[in-house]
Amino acid sequence: MSLQQKNGHFKPLFMFYSLQNIDEMGDVDHQQSVIKSTVATMYAAASDNVCSPPPLIEICD
Repeated sequence: MSLQQKNGHFKPLFMFYSLQNIDEMGDVDHQQSVIKSTVATMYAAASDNVCSPPPLIEICD
């Protein structure tokens, strides 16, 4: 848990915020689908930023 979370000072997650603000007079299923797709895209984009060790290079004499 981060210090911000411990202090109660953090921004709500995109998905939580989006689901809380769905327009119930509109097409709820469509809105949920758009939110789900957006979250999946955000997750996939973030996975490209994960640090990984450099590739092993075999040195031949």
